Amino acid sequence: YAEAANAWEMYGDYDIARIFYDYTFYILPMANPDVYQISNHGEDPLWYDGILTAEDRHDYSCNGNGANLNRNFPFEWEYAEEGTEPAIAEGKGPYGGSEPETQALMELCAEHYFQWMYSFHNYGHCIFWQDTYNGVIDGDVYLAEGLEEVCGFYLPPATSDPAGYGGGFENWFRAEFGRPGFCVELGLLDYEPSIFISDFEEAIVWENTKYAMLIGTE
Repeated sequence: YAEAANAWEMYGDYDIARIFYDYTFYILPMANPDVYQISNHGEDPLWYDGILTAEDRHDYSCNGNGANLNRNFPFEWEYAEEGTEPAIAEGKGPYGGSEPETQALMELCAEHYFQWMYSFHNYGHCIFWQDTYNGVIDGDVYLAEGLEEVCGFYLPPATSDPAGYGGGFENWFRAEFGRPGFCVELGLLDYEPSIFISDFEEAIVWENTKYAMLIGTE
């Protein structure tokens, strides 16, 4: 984005220099650095006394405290299906908003009151864009359909079960600010963690998803 803007070149169909003039982007490259170290670099979680197997590392999706950060936000947290005990994938933390990573994202959003938010995840090729608790939010259909068109991903119906959306970042964002929030599952449905190091662009269908952050700026 920055290279194209600096050269006053188009980025695909987007006039990126003009977009940068009109919009400020806040990009957090990695919301869960713990899981990256645990899954890919052999670090051990803080809560775990044993030795993680290769399969456990493959499945690990919590932070170092054993909390799944996308089940830790203080929105319908009590209904989220994961338990409160530390876990490899299914822990939601001892209470909503308990984790420092969660708190950092909440503070960032509160400070800047973003127009919309895209939370990019590793796998799934789908876009979670609405839940029945928050209902329709102004602009969410337009942005969701734009993401669907450019990425070519599945756009499911509104999530209806709080066991599935409780504690979610995008769901909390919608409830807290009344603005569109999305969970965009970028990568492959079936993958090995090493693919995200060796061939990340292929894993996330880069030719399509590289425009995802620009949806809504036309």
